[in-house]
Amino acid sequence: MVMIYMALFLWTGAEAQDGQNPSVQNEDAADPALLRRAAKSLNHLKRALQRDHYPSALAALNIWRCDAMAADAFDDVQFRAYRRQIYEKSVDNILKWFDVCLEEKWIREADYCQKVYRLHARIINIFDQERYDEMTEKIERRKKEIEAEKKKR
Repeated sequence: MVMIYMALFLWTGAEAQDGQNPSVQNEDAADPALLRRAAKSLNHLKRALQRDHYPSALAALNIWRCDAMAADAFDDVQFRAYRRQIYEKSVDNILKWFDVCLEEKWIREADYCQKVYRLHARIINIFDQERYDEMTEKIERRKKEIEAEKKKR
């Protein structure tokens, strides 16, 4: 058994001395399995962008990024475009939920939506301070309306 390990060690050492890494056969050729995996995760990301919401789409983006980097097929411009789509969709969705929360008198949830809006909009540089202030005013106005309703009872 020791002889097998020594022979293997000497064999790998001889290849390494020739300037080649025995674990890498050809650096120019990407592993087809890694390329297939990256392509599958890209398709999953595209589906997630169409049908899923922020957490699932962001997870799909991160999986694609890891797979594409492993396959040496990562494109940063494409990554940023997909990321922007995810955050834009999140901002649109959170603004809709903000209005629903106010209608349903869910003040704590409306406040949460406002904070998520601020965070996600800043990430992609579309934050609007006027809109944020308007959201604050709507929350305060709704709080007063709820308090007035409680006093009437």
